[in-house]
Amino acid sequence: MKPIVVFAGTKEGRKIAEYLAEHNIPARICVATEYGQELLPTADTLKVSCVRLNELQMEEVLEQESCKMVIDATHPYAVEVTRNCKAACERKRIPYYRVFRQSLTEETQDVIQVESVLEAVDYLRDKKGNVLVTTGSKEMASYLTLTDAMERLYFRVLSTAEVVSACKKLGIEGRHLFAMQGPFGEEMNYALLKEMNAAYMVTKESGQNGGFEEKLAAAKRAGVTTIVVGRPAVEDGYSFETIIQKIQKTVNAAKKTDKNRELSDTQGITEISRKVYVIGIGTGSKKLITIQAVEALQEAQIVFGAKRMLEAVKDSISDSCISIAEYQADKIAAYLEEHIELNRIAVLYSGDIGFYSGAKQLRGILEAKANMQCIPIAGISAPLYFMDQLGIAWEDAMLCSMHGRNENILANIKNHKKVVVLLGDVDAVSRLSELLIQANLLQIKMVVGENLSYPNEKILIGSPEKFLGQRCDKLAMVYLEHEKAGTQVVTHGMEDAAFIRDKVPMTKMEVRSISLSKLQLTKEAVLYDIGAGTGSIAIEAAMQAGDGQVYAIEKEERAQELLQGNKQKFGVTNLMLIRGKAPEALEDLPLPTHAFIGGSAGALDKILGVLYTKNPKIRVVMNVIALESLAKVMECVEKYQIKHVEYVQVAISKSKEIGSYQMMTGQNPVYVITLSQDTRGEQS
Repeated sequence: MKPIVVFAGTKEGRKIAEYLAEHNIPARICVATEYGQELLPTADTLKVSCVRLNELQMEEVLEQESCKMVIDATHPYAVEVTRNCKAACERKRIPYYRVFRQSLTEETQDVIQVESVLEAVDYLRDKKGNVLVTTGSKEMASYLTLTDAMERLYFRVLSTAEVVSACKKLGIEGRHLFAMQGPFGEEMNYALLKEMNAAYMVTKESGQNGGFEEKLAAAKRAGVTTIVVGRPAVEDGYSFETIIQKIQKTVNAAKKTDKNRELSDTQGITEISRKVYVIGIGTGSKKLITIQAVEALQEAQIVFGAKRMLEAVKDSISDSCISIAEYQADKIAAYLEEHIELNRIAVLYSGDIGFYSGAKQLRGILEAKANMQCIPIAGISAPLYFMDQLGIAWEDAMLCSMHGRNENILANIKNHKKVVVLLGDVDAVSRLSELLIQANLLQIKMVVGENLSYPNEKILIGSPEKFLGQRCDKLAMVYLEHEKAGTQVVTHGMEDAAFIRDKVPMTKMEVRSISLSKLQLTKEAVLYDIGAGTGSIAIEAAMQAGDGQVYAIEKEERAQELLQGNKQKFGVTNLMLIRGKAPEALEDLPLPTHAFIGGSAGALDKILGVLYTKNPKIRVVMNVIALESLAKVMECVEKYQIKHVEYVQVAISKSKEIGSYQMMTGQNPVYVITLSQDTRGEQS
């Protein structure tokens, strides 16, 4: 059978590997450290690799192994690893199962719950007494900002050469460093706390198998206050026991397939595969169901779909065919796993299976299973039908959706003369109209199509004002025609006068243009603009990263007002104003890919600490004028071991008319500094 791939590194991962070895189940076990590799069992059926993998490397592993399923048994705090693993499985259409650990924390007098390491450090700032830190090596630098840190802090970390070396570079060594591999029992934790005369212990909630309960018990017994850094997110997934059941089901299904193959080899017959017809039935009317779809339905033993879709095809299926009102891919797959006697299956989707359809997820799950043959049957999509009804060619139209998606519709409208939008709820057309009015796009022609192909089909034409406050069918379509689309300048470096401004500082056009170039934004970039001022950087970045998100962080109230005004003027819906001061205002924001620092208010070190904790590969560009600020940057570069740093001094002079002459007037020189962890200076 095809192997199972397990991303391990935890006690659960080791237990799964032991189960696979004991039952002679072929598997590839991936761990990040040599120590993790040493703890795994050895067996002829196990292939173990020890290397940290990024998303593309994970895809290569899945492709090499042609695996049946992927189990993510990494640490709850390995957020990036889990995200990469899920993305790789989704692209390769391989079933993904996450092992989760049950939360054990309840805040009491002896247990303090905090959201992050930085919050733990802030809590300890005015406290006295020794501290045992067990939150790992990546965030140790944050603790060194405490008073008398080197005297009263003790760190327990993994016993690897890489980790110990990183600790020594920070000055943490000798009696203040314990390099040990857990999890530990209560007695070991108690002895360590008493030995260092600890008053506090900082730990992450690692779950029952991570030795968390033993830490709590030891701390309570020693009279130590425990500070618990909460989990990065609420996990969903499966218990260890459920994962074992899923492995066994996969193995049993593979054995049946292998048996069928053996039978076909010995008897000279073709292996019987289970046919799954994935059918697009058009916009919903019976008259738009294709002949190919009808033929597949007549052959089917069972048909799945939403209730209204089953009603539309009831005349096309046989009396013996089972109809089940279900459209969620995982539930359909689970049903088919339980009923292996069914080998002619039909699943219905509205419109066409290639246009914002759940068919993609279903095919990904089923095609990874043995003897499942997905047969796609195209349908007539809503935009195709709608545009043909309007008599408008749509080969040059931009198709997008507001149905369960957070898409930058306004950017598409500004850049395309024809846009077709699938709405997602009854108020969507009104919200779209409001966006157009706020962006001063009043001249756009709107055409709304409701109940397409049904007897009560309705097509309405008007301007954005007409549809303001209107409600329509949740799956209606809207066509927008914008004759002036595509006329706006696409290069960065907008004129300073284009922005609403006051006495609030603003990054000037020429320096802004260079800074944006150095950022190397991608279409889906997530940018923090820290100290955003009037928002000139944030506005232009939001225009460039049309499918991304820009967070403009600003603490001054007047600047916030100007920024909000500029956001509305330029109609950038993917820009969000964050009212507050960095680094505190950054804590709850999504992971950034880029950051621009226009002003740090003396907190540059802490800001960079948060940025590199969130994303070690982030690309940072900052503007600096004062030499003292430049010196601080250089200190931070050394502290955070930035691999690639580029300093560019920009001196701009602009002409000014004095009498009949044009005289050049110089502006303050500005340092444009780029920080990247890629040694080539390219975006990771």
